[in-house]
Amino acid sequence: MRLLPITLLFIYFGLSTNLEGQEDFGVLYWTAERDLTWNDFKGKSLVDSSDNFFLDIYVESLSVYNSDYYYIRNSKSDVYIFTNTSYADEEVKNEDLLRYFNVYFDLAAVYTEKLERLLVKARTSEDEFYMSNPSVIKNAVIEEWRVESSRFVLETHYGEEIESLLIWEKDVNEKVAKIVEPIFTLSDYSFALDFTVGPLIGLNEYKQYLTQPVAFVLGVEVAKAPFTYNFGISGGGQTVKKSFSKGNDEFPIDTEPNMLNIFMHTGYQLLKSEYLNITPRAGIHFSNLRYPDDEDINSSAWSISYTGGLIADIKLSKWDYSNWRDATISNFGLRIGAYYYPIKLGGQNLSHVLVTAGIFWSMSGVDINYP
Repeated sequence: MRLLPITLLFIYFGLSTNLEGQEDFGVLYWTAERDLTWNDFKGKSLVDSSDNFFLDIYVESLSVYNSDYYYIRNSKSDVYIFTNTSYADEEVKNEDLLRYFNVYFDLAAVYTEKLERLLVKARTSEDEFYMSNPSVIKNAVIEEWRVESSRFVLETHYGEEIESLLIWEKDVNEKVAKIVEPIFTLSDYSFALDFTVGPLIGLNEYKQYLTQPVAFVLGVEVAKAPFTYNFGISGGGQTVKKSFSKGNDEFPIDTEPNMLNIFMHTGYQLLKSEYLNITPRAGIHFSNLRYPDDEDINSSAWSISYTGGLIADIKLSKWDYSNWRDATISNFGLRIGAYYYPIKLGGQNLSHVLVTAGIFWSMSGVDINYP
């Protein structure tokens, strides 16, 4: 009876060739709480194979083809087996062999966690060589795992040497007990874009002189929590209901100038939760009322004043992108805003409130640390 040396098959941490032609492999992720059972070995040996057991294991975080990238998909080690291609013939199933498989599975998880920890540490390393060459760390851990797992196979002889297996089991269990989940902390820094539209509410003399059904806001936000710094433009087409002027600039009745507001705000994140942000903002704005280039009227008037607003972000979707050096989280959702623009042109008080709704997209870094 010939036993398959599974360690050598996993030196490259790749998928087994036994996966060819399989439609449903079944995936069982490693966890410290669950041991393998014989029910997890659902596959059958190949007709032309002399091997009587096979553990189809895959260590995802050790098998990235591009060594410059390392993906952190979740807080657990990405170690798993394909149950539908793992098998053991009935005549070899026993307690010792199952114990052997579990120790082997645990040993893979130990080295995956070690790699994760070292790569996270390298992100903030002062040594530029290690920061820029994650493949050096990856290859070193792979080699260490290969040597250790080969030694495990030889010393236990696939679980037949029970005393040696028990020693290995005790040592690996102690290492598994030290595995901890990384702590993911959202960075204080973020970047956001938004585009919103909505009705304009006239105040004071605004409704006597101008009318505008809707306006838009296009904004950029840079934040260092809890403060935000917003830059953008808002405005839209106007219709003059009553003629007025500022100096030599005339705005005749029934003409259609454009109102453009350029604003700079500083905000404070009054509420910041997983699904909702509320941020009051204040700053200054520069307003310009002028006619389009295709109009014969050259009138243009500027106004500068303080301004304020209140923004509510409803987060609808979140996704993450991580490579070995950077981890970010993006949020996409609905932004509802109200902006107050005090504007005086000539002797007219054209102050108004703009209420808008639209979309925003934000991106924030993630700090990853181990306790």
